[in-house]
Amino acid sequence: FLLITLLSLFAVSWYASQSLRQFYLDYTATDLFARAQLLEKLIHEHLTPLDARTVDSVCKAMGQSTDTRFTIILPSGMVVGDSIETPDQMDNHASRPEIKQAFSGKRGRSIRYSNTLRQEMMYVALPITDHEKHIAVVRASLPITFIENELNSIRIKIIIGGIIIAILA
Repeated sequence: FLLITLLSLFAVSWYASQSLRQFYLDYTATDLFARAQLLEKLIHEHLTPLDARTVDSVCKAMGQSTDTRFTIILPSGMVVGDSIETPDQMDNHASRPEIKQAFSGKRGRSIRYSNTLRQEMMYVALPITDHEKHIAVVRASLPITFIENELNSIRIKIIIGGIIIAILA
């Protein structure tokens, strides 16, 4: 009976942990999409004709006030605005998965390691259109370390609860 109890506790704990992780990731992505849409409204008028200096300064101001990294990418992959880095010193972003998805007309989303920030990040990207033509992509990102830290805290509580239940069983 103890073995059955322990296996059941392990299965429920694993399932709850995975469900919570997915919930936090989905919630973070939804929040990032909303932030990207707000930035799009602020910079749209500065993209046709392109005023890269203003686009970059708006990215930096919004990034600082929301603790979010924002990047504006043209169809060529050239970065014209970024809330952290200097755009002309950044790599071409055309091959990034979330950017490809956004330029295909969809909402882009990926989780991967950032070489610039040296941590795991969640990226979301939205196409910016003007008369049915994609003129740029706005990308918003956050480190996902806070999600992992929160999940570790929850896992510890589940383990402690599981040990108490196993002792009582």
